[in-house]
Amino acid sequence: MKDASTAFLDLVFLTAGISIGLFNFTYFMEFLTLFGKDTALPKHMVLISNVISLVLIGLGAIGASFHLGHKLRAWKAIKRFHTSWLSREAVFSGAYGFTLLIFALLRFFDHTGFWYHFFGIITFILWWLSAFSTAMIYASNRFVLEWNTSISVLYYLNMYLMFGSSAFLALTYFYRKEFVGTYIFLTFLFLALGLAFRLAFNI
Repeated sequence: MKDASTAFLDLVFLTAGISIGLFNFTYFMEFLTLFGKDTALPKHMVLISNVISLVLIGLGAIGASFHLGHKLRAWKAIKRFHTSWLSREAVFSGAYGFTLLIFALLRFFDHTGFWYHFFGIITFILWWLSAFSTAMIYASNRFVLEWNTSISVLYYLNMYLMFGSSAFLALTYFYRKEFVGTYIFLTFLFLALGLAFRLAFNI
């Protein structure tokens, strides 16, 4: 059985994973409109997605703080950015949450021009950096041989995409039904890849 510490990390990973995975597909559809694609999402869909992502990344941050022995010294961990993947995750996740908030506000006030896509792209990059840093926390753990492999990085990045496609699938059912089939396929694709990586771990 997993110990309480590992289970707690998994819970934090789940909330953050759904958050950044959901934003990934939400902005990807918006980004495609720059190339003339008919993938623009209704305002309410974008805002609901952003609110869910903000709440979940906030819960993930709060949960992570409870895992610290001395919460008031949390800022010191950020100073280890150049040596610690945990510090990098904290910085990138915090930056992701901040730019996501700006992105959501721009959509709320119907500013969908340059700055909307500027902050969308920046947030998109930050979520990848945050996700990679989280995956590296596991992959660089030499005390758990199962995690200490490059497969861990692929596994966790794939999990983010699986969470995101699943959550986005639920939204498309209510707002853009024509994309339901695509996201059902993507969800099962990422699920199949996750099972393949799980088998690779066992081997």
